[in-house]
Amino acid sequence: MAFPSLSLLVSLCFLTQTTLATPYDNPKDVAGKTYDFIVVGAGAAGPIIARRLAEIEQWKVLLVEAGPSDTDYNSIAIPAMAPALSPSTPWVYNYTYEPHESVNDRALDLSRGRVLGGTTSINFLLQNKGTVEYWDALAGILKDDSWSYDKISQTYLKKYESWVSPITSPGDSSTSAVDEPDTLEALYHGTSGPIRVTARNTHSAPAQALMTNGQVEDTRAHPENMLGLNWAQNAQGGGKRSTSATGYIHENRAVWRENFDVLVETTVTRVNVEKSSSGEYVTRGVEVAQGEGAPAYTLAAAKEIILCAGAINSPMLLMLSGIGDPKQLAEHGIETLVESPSVGQNLADHLTFPIVYQVDTNDTYDELSRDFADIVASPKHTPHLKPQSVNGTAAMWLWEKTNSGAPFSFRSSECGAYHLTNEWAGALTLDIGPLAQGPVSTWSFHRISDDQPFWPEYQDNTLGGNSPQWEVMFFDGYYDGPGSSPPAEGNYFTAAVTMLSPFGRGNVTLRSASPFQNPIIHGDPLAHPQDLSMLMHAVHSTRAFFVSEEDPGSLALQALGAREVMDFNAGRSDEMIMGAGVFSLGELSGTTALGSVLDSEFFVKGVSNLRVVDAGSLPLPPPGHPTGMIYAMAEKVADMIKVYHKATPGAGAADDDLVDDPLESVEDVGHDRDQQPVRVAHEEL
Repeated sequence: MAFPSLSLLVSLCFLTQTTLATPYDNPKDVAGKTYDFIVVGAGAAGPIIARRLAEIEQWKVLLVEAGPSDTDYNSIAIPAMAPALSPSTPWVYNYTYEPHESVNDRALDLSRGRVLGGTTSINFLLQNKGTVEYWDALAGILKDDSWSYDKISQTYLKKYESWVSPITSPGDSSTSAVDEPDTLEALYHGTSGPIRVTARNTHSAPAQALMTNGQVEDTRAHPENMLGLNWAQNAQGGGKRSTSATGYIHENRAVWRENFDVLVETTVTRVNVEKSSSGEYVTRGVEVAQGEGAPAYTLAAAKEIILCAGAINSPMLLMLSGIGDPKQLAEHGIETLVESPSVGQNLADHLTFPIVYQVDTNDTYDELSRDFADIVASPKHTPHLKPQSVNGTAAMWLWEKTNSGAPFSFRSSECGAYHLTNEWAGALTLDIGPLAQGPVSTWSFHRISDDQPFWPEYQDNTLGGNSPQWEVMFFDGYYDGPGSSPPAEGNYFTAAVTMLSPFGRGNVTLRSASPFQNPIIHGDPLAHPQDLSMLMHAVHSTRAFFVSEEDPGSLALQALGAREVMDFNAGRSDEMIMGAGVFSLGELSGTTALGSVLDSEFFVKGVSNLRVVDAGSLPLPPPGHPTGMIYAMAEKVADMIKVYHKATPGAGAADDDLVDDPLESVEDVGHDRDQQPVRVAHEEL
């Protein structure tokens, strides 16, 4: 009997990909237009700022993205495929660190999203919102209390989000827990924003074993209590990844406005900065091209240019435009217009060390992930078929391929066989099934206790007792870093230990004056002795948990035969082991930091109408996965821009106009959209 390929099954299993009102894909089509704002980069922040500014009908807004539309590729939408989306795929910048001796002279991968949605389209879908201490520290740096946690927690930290309570089976009629005002969801999550967020609801046997010790009900890694173990929170809805592009750009999630244009497959090569009649530097527009030697075009903006190109590309673009360290710019023949030596400096990263365990159960994602390469390689515009077209043949194919037992066992029922009954026909819209889950099942956040022997020699560089220093992400399968694929046989469970408060810093500098040549990215991975000591402590603590004879979760994992794949006793030092295995999680920050490069309104110091809003703006490493923080920051800055230009914050379309039809199981509960931001003075910090 012939069975369909997994790539066909994925097309059958998933809802029709979101369609986008056709963006422009050639700069000549917009070169004659006049815009008020040009937003550079469609990553986490860019679509939010562009979309919110376009709510003012008299403002014309252009969003420019170097990469293609995310709708060109099936696999981006599939949550479980996140590990296969980089490196060396059509939608990424193939950036790497320069080789460093502390990581055995390896060039660690730093793939960034080069596609609508940016890195939100290729990351592990994980969402945190920072900590109370982080937001209060940011308010102190900005000298602006409107950024404090008390002020931002019930406004911008909720505005971008629609929390969907996990649904564990098609017959579950649960609605979002925001209906109960005293629940965690009501306290810490939004209910009607464009980005859908939920917790895992389909769990492998190792993940279930890990949580045997019981889920702590008041610990969801929320800003007031980051520490502890819980199910991971993923940005997804209806069985698909939820990104800045799906939430703020795509047609069936937004009222497409005539004053909002999107230009894809076009690189901004420089910002045109000049002196005004008053003697201050201003920008009137940007230069763009579609490749080295391709025709160049100038796009004009009457009010502002807003860079949202990320912690690598935004500083690179500033330097190409004559803003940076004069000595470095002179090396490439670039005239210094604005001296700003901190541009590209202060690069912070979250480094991760994987501990892979083999387990005696086939209830993991390894069998699916072995075939992911075939889906990633599928051509553009592969037809997307509705889930109702899944038939018994496709469902039986998956069932027989995985040898998973009865038709409604974990593997078969949740990715096909449920379509044999009407009850399961819409299961993927409820985020049920392994393909509809992100790769990280659970996470735990930790601090190092004061009695650790190495600790008195160093200092706590976090912001307080609620801010974690390290995290463990638990993958439902084999994952040892970018480009990872499981061995040909066996089933696995991975504990990925991540450092969240590094001391080491790196930098981004130009390799040449060409905007199409990758920059030089220097990291300091594990070179700082405290970073190495903390990582070794975190790894040893995690390994000790897996052999504990007291913790119920550990005992349950041991019952599954969990055993380390790596031989930690092979005669190598801890330093050599860490250096050989560590990889970058790609959560970069600090390269255009508030307070050094930017003023309190995110303007580049020395240029009156050029802002930078992205992860590079964060002056301190984020205490967790930063996407939610950047979403909130972008929402707030969009309102700041409206105030600066004397428009009304929140004016225009209601948030409901930006959200797809709510899931049938979720009541659309509104939030206070009338909260006004505090005006921030445009001042030097």
